Amino acid sequence: MDFGRIFRHVSTISDELSPLKRSAEIKRSFRLTLGIISCTLLILFLGALDLIQHYDQGITGALILSVIRILPIILIWRSRPAAGWWLSLVAITATALIAQPSSSSEPWPWAITSVFSQTLVLWLIAFQVRRQTAFIMWLITQIVGLALVVIRPSDSTWPGFLSMVVGTTVALFVADLMRGRSEVRKRLQRQEQISETERARRTVLEERTRVARELHDVVAHHMSVIVVQADSAPYRIPAMAPEISQEFRTIGETARESLSDMRRILDVLRCEEAERQPQPGLRQLPALIETTNRVGASTELAIDEALQQPDALSAALELAIYRITQEALSNVIRHAPGAHVQVTITQTQEMINVTIANSVGTASTVPFEESTGRGLVGMRERVAALGGQIHAGPQAAGGFLVAATLPIREAA
Repeated sequence: MDFGRIFRHVSTISDELSPLKRSAEIKRSFRLTLGIISCTLLILFLGALDLIQHYDQGITGALILSVIRILPIILIWRSRPAAGWWLSLVAITATALIAQPSSSSEPWPWAITSVFSQTLVLWLIAFQVRRQTAFIMWLITQIVGLALVVIRPSDSTWPGFLSMVVGTTVALFVADLMRGRSEVRKRLQRQEQISETERARRTVLEERTRVARELHDVVAHHMSVIVVQADSAPYRIPAMAPEISQEFRTIGETARESLSDMRRILDVLRCEEAERQPQPGLRQLPALIETTNRVGASTELAIDEALQQPDALSAALELAIYRITQEALSNVIRHAPGAHVQVTITQTQEMINVTIANSVGTASTVPFEESTGRGLVGMRERVAALGGQIHAGPQAAGGFLVAATLPIREAA
């Protein structure tokens, strides 16, 4: 084992993460803050009392050792995890060497209050450093304790040593669970933000398409009429003066140039986004499933082999299938985190069946803003536009089901 590498690793972990920014929940939680302050004061007073009664320490010595044991908690809370941990290790080791038990029944090398302080220290540090670093800190603590046990074996050494092992192990395990829960919540919030951004982008694109359609149907049509009338005027109106004929030619050329400019604008409004990002279809579903899996929803995809062939379905039908699946998975992520999801796409005669079924969520729902219900409305409108049917509602066994039936001919 390279102890030099471990020492450098543990000595520099204060720069790994921003000070307590990776565990914002700790600072935001008043109850947790109050609990940590209470534990610190408890360790201070009970620690001094324990050293006086059971380890033959005077009041001054007991208070000094107790203060030294709570200083690491303050350092860690002030975003100095490396310094706090090293000071904590020195403090509990010094307490073990200085404070000798008054009877063989008292635990050694670690007094009960030393176990409490080190447990709290490692629990706080686990929120600020990588898991590997927290494990190394835990391991070094146990190695120091084992060395003290070997130096001075007695009937009271193993209970003291094992209590430190159990206490700090539980602390790291609980901290890891809380940290994982926080990370899942953040991923869900990021996914929600991505979904909102995607909906906003889609709204902008739809508005651009609507504007392009209006320009094409109204303005471009009238510009074409102007061009035709201006070009044909010299032939329709007899004995036209040369000056007037020239004016009509100028009008025709200007209108023709304006029409060309208008068509270029329409191309930008209609096709710019489509050229950069092709409309998604069945081929993009695996990537969508992978994204859903990454945010904590176990998702499986099953597609009929016939539908996996190129051009098996029209682009409009593939887009509808993708959007229905995307919206259903977004709802699962928002309202049933941790659920198992089964996405099935099959073909029966002239119909395409799309089902997205999820179980009950296993994680607590992150409090998002109240749903507007536009997602389900959008799915129904998309299915209705293709002449299909859709059902969305809870399942009898728990969870939610979205089932859409889309005709192939209607969408072709």
